[in-house]
Amino acid sequence: MKNYLAVPVSLCEGQTVRLRVVPEVARGKPKTELDKAFQLMVDQGWMTVPTEQGKIYPELE
Repeated sequence: MKNYLAVPVSLCEGQTVRLRVVPEVARGKPKTELDKAFQLMVDQGWMTVPTEQGKIYPELE
């Protein structure tokens, strides 16, 4: 499993972050533990970027 890093929305100038697309959980289905963890990061003000394919989360290599 990949490791993920939550990054604050306000990055310093010149900073970059590698992003990975995580498919959305189907509507009406129970959320996975991973999805719950990401939602917690979102609720706490960490960055996600919605896309047509799902949500993009910062990825730590």
